Amino acid sequence: MPGMKPGPDSIGVVAVAHACGGVAVQAWGVVSLEPSEVAEALRDKVSWLCDCRQMEVLGTFDSTDGRKLELLHTQMYAPITLASPRSFYTLRYTSNLEDGSLVICERSLSAAQGMPMVSQSQSFVHGELLSSGYLIRPCEGRGALVIMVDHRNLEASSVPEALRPLYESSTFFAQKMTVEASYHLQAKVQPEMVSLSKKLQQPCNVRSYSQRLCRGFNEAVNTLPDDGWMSLSKDGLGDVTICIKSLSNFRNPTSSSNSLCSTDMGILSVKASLFLQEVSPTMLARFLREHRTEWMDYELNFNYKASFCQDTQTAGLHGSFRQVSLPLTQSADQDESLEVIKLESTGEETNIKSNETFILQLCNGISGTTASGWAQLVFAPVDASLSDELPLLPSGFRIITINNYKDHCSLSRTLDLTSHLEGGSEGCRFHTAGDSDVLSYSSVLTVAFQFKYEAQIRDLVTIKAHHYAQRVLEFIRKAAVLIMPACETSQKERSPSVCSLESKILVYHIVQKYRSFFGLDLFKTETAVNADILFKAFWNHKDAIICCTSKHIPEYVFANQAGLDMLETTAASLPGLPWLKTVPENEKQAAYKDLLQVLQQGYSYMPAGIRISSNGRPVAYERAMAWNVLDSDNSICVVTVMFVNWSFLT
Repeated sequence: MPGMKPGPDSIGVVAVAHACGGVAVQAWGVVSLEPSEVAEALRDKVSWLCDCRQMEVLGTFDSTDGRKLELLHTQMYAPITLASPRSFYTLRYTSNLEDGSLVICERSLSAAQGMPMVSQSQSFVHGELLSSGYLIRPCEGRGALVIMVDHRNLEASSVPEALRPLYESSTFFAQKMTVEASYHLQAKVQPEMVSLSKKLQQPCNVRSYSQRLCRGFNEAVNTLPDDGWMSLSKDGLGDVTICIKSLSNFRNPTSSSNSLCSTDMGILSVKASLFLQEVSPTMLARFLREHRTEWMDYELNFNYKASFCQDTQTAGLHGSFRQVSLPLTQSADQDESLEVIKLESTGEETNIKSNETFILQLCNGISGTTASGWAQLVFAPVDASLSDELPLLPSGFRIITINNYKDHCSLSRTLDLTSHLEGGSEGCRFHTAGDSDVLSYSSVLTVAFQFKYEAQIRDLVTIKAHHYAQRVLEFIRKAAVLIMPACETSQKERSPSVCSLESKILVYHIVQKYRSFFGLDLFKTETAVNADILFKAFWNHKDAIICCTSKHIPEYVFANQAGLDMLETTAASLPGLPWLKTVPENEKQAAYKDLLQVLQQGYSYMPAGIRISSNGRPVAYERAMAWNVLDSDNSICVVTVMFVNWSFLT
């Protein structure tokens, strides 16, 4: 079969059809299971499709030759807060063919056939499943060839106009079904069991945790009344919606009688959606993952009682923590990964009892190796046991491209500080305004956080959660401005390193820290300037700005054009230029003293002095200022020095 990967367990060939009256996809591959095992696994959709809320069999009709006809009612979660979930009434037909193949066909009932008399929840929009199903053929030896077809009409007219392209013909919806099915079949062949470390002794079923995280996040996004959720507020698009779910009556799993218990506990979901322009889902999700300490409130997530004793307006957004990633697994196509984030306290000011806290985190689409057009980051606090019975309270972010934009800028490129500084690289193509394949695209971001609360402080929890969500949204808006133009820039106006996200992030922090330490703007720009304009101003600044590491013997890592001219070097050669070679012997002691002062107080004023270029020419400067630039973990990343009014002496 054309396009099929060789060997067992090779599901992953997907074809998406557009302009076909709905969303349609076909996929095929080989799996090391018998056809009957494959059919049994795929028929139980709730067990493997995280977007499937429930599937109810309303009636079954069996024949003597093994054929089966079923009447089904299926409910599907909505992936975003701005649309309603979908429900489908379908007939499913399962039959054995003469050649040993199995076929499972499914299609919605037409109006002429009559709809079943089942009460329909007002929370759901009725959708239509067109001819879909699975053809499972036996392979020589052991194994099966699986062909999947999914074709459905999601009733795009029921969603806001801006979101209709997502529901009319979307790669996100089309691939979701087949990708989840392939993951499930692979897990059936070889379940992924991992044991992390001495701290996390209990082996965990990786696929099970991924499903629980995703399903719990879907519930937080949808907050259906059928699940016990009640809305407290709804401020509109771009603002925050708060819903609560009471746990006043629940079955205590630790009780021997498993009797109903009374409690005043509940769960609060705070959620919001934002439209983003020209923002790559992969880059935004990756940015949020790498800069967790800048947006996450650790006290609110892990010790909410203590956090509510703080003033709502003055409580910090992040605490004194550093994060250590402990990867669990990554799927074969690197589109999905599960990891444990260990948060270690770096100070004594935190109210969290333990110095180590764990987060279980699911990442989709952040590797940049796929073109699925969506990415998500879902996480939940866990303890060190990581047992299968551990309750999860997932929160997270989901970013979906609304239209069928193809990201032509390679997202898997290496993001370093010195690449592309000499006019770019052949590995990253820049599109001009006349390129026909560059389209303006937009994405929708969905944010949902869940918190526990007690009845007596519910109002306080609500205020705190609302304030926290607003601050996270503001952080995301700033991050979106920073990474927005990462892919499309005119060839004529291209600044050196426009492709390097890390360079733009560093420049952003250099400017922010300069303002923080010296009370002045490094250069005049608009408040909401995008990252390329900010970088261009930095790059063309008349004074030499040079960054070096804070090691015992500093190493150069980054500089603007004036800094490269002053040292008579290039961006590619800068890291290899010895720092000691550029400092005169009689000024080395003073240079070390200035560096120490920066490390101690964050900044330093330096008098006039001399530096030596790579060619041995002395360079005089009128004065200099140095300041440190912190990374997301509040540890010193680089020391930045600005040499004012420099000139060569010979």
